[in-house]
Amino acid sequence: MGTITISLNDDVEKKLRSIVRRLYGSSKGGMSKVIENALTNYFAILDKSADYEKTVFKALREGNVVAEASTLEELASILKSRGIEPRGLRIVSTKPIKPVVRGGYRMRPTLSHT
Repeated sequence: MGTITISLNDDVEKKLRSIVRRLYGSSKGGMSKVIENALTNYFAILDKSADYEKTVFKALREGNVVAEASTLEELASILKSRGIEPRGLRIVSTKPIKPVVRGGYRMRPTLSHT
């Protein structure tokens, strides 16, 4: 078990002490329990967001996964090596793919009458 000394601004400290009193009263170690639980939850959130950053592409046929890869190029080579025709497969991604959007004016040539 380690000991860490931290500095908090006054508002955060007041809230922390209020929560510790409400949950644990004046029992010894209450503040450590609250901070340990808060950090454990925070670390779980960070781990989930790190996993979310990893994109996985899956090739599905009739709802069954036939191939899985981290890039589309890798998925294509896996399908090719297994002799699976990509037509008719549904390719899904764990992370939404942003569509390419092009904007701007479209100009038509005008006919000049001279």
